[in-house]
Amino acid sequence: MPRTVRASLADAYYVCGMKKSLSAASLLISILALSACVPMVGGPCEYRTSLDLAHVEKAENGFNLILHDPHLGLSDLAYPFTKAIRQKEPSTAAKAGDVWHVVVHEQIKGTCTPLSVALFQRADADASAYNVYFSADRSDPSPAEKDMIAAFAKRHARCELRIEGHTDETGSREYNLHLGQRMADSVAGIMQSAGMAKNKLKTVSFGEERPQNASQDADTRHALNRRVEILARCGKN
Repeated sequence: MPRTVRASLADAYYVCGMKKSLSAASLLISILALSACVPMVGGPCEYRTSLDLAHVEKAENGFNLILHDPHLGLSDLAYPFTKAIRQKEPSTAAKAGDVWHVVVHEQIKGTCTPLSVALFQRADADASAYNVYFSADRSDPSPAEKDMIAAFAKRHARCELRIEGHTDETGSREYNLHLGQRMADSVAGIMQSAGMAKNKLKTVSFGEERPQNASQDADTRHALNRRVEILARCGKN
């Protein structure tokens, strides 16, 4: 079931209860600071980093992000976003009606920052390229991602699509090449189910060889590198 995060500052996050404000790009880099946060009680914090799709809705004093990851509980979403309601309006990059990939940095142990969410990449089915992000060791996209993949296929039905599978560096090179191919084939299958002609789809796996993120925080790096890149070549229709 989708969850609603109430926020009015897209670039707000908290380190040990202290609010910091940065651009979305700087936030992604600075999220490393969270791993150094050790509370006075409860032991070191442990986090789970993932990417989720979120719909942006206009709210009275800011905006709502509608997250689609079913494992997030309501208690996880109570802080820090309730602290951000009276802050300034979000960046003009986030508009009501948009769909965004967001980086979810969620506490799973300790008593530090329970949750932070950062806008990462706008998800636009009309663009010439689209990235699909995957959970660890999974080749099946989330239901929300499947809807976006199908929409992308329908809007590029006359184009030729190159579907590239990319993984993190966990595991052997051979395993990651195989996993990347399964990820790409899964996306291609969804597109065919949406009506895309098979001869317009070309899949390839690069495994771990072409990472897009080099963060020193392994959890963040892995989450951003597990992806399928869809590239449309449309020419003149």
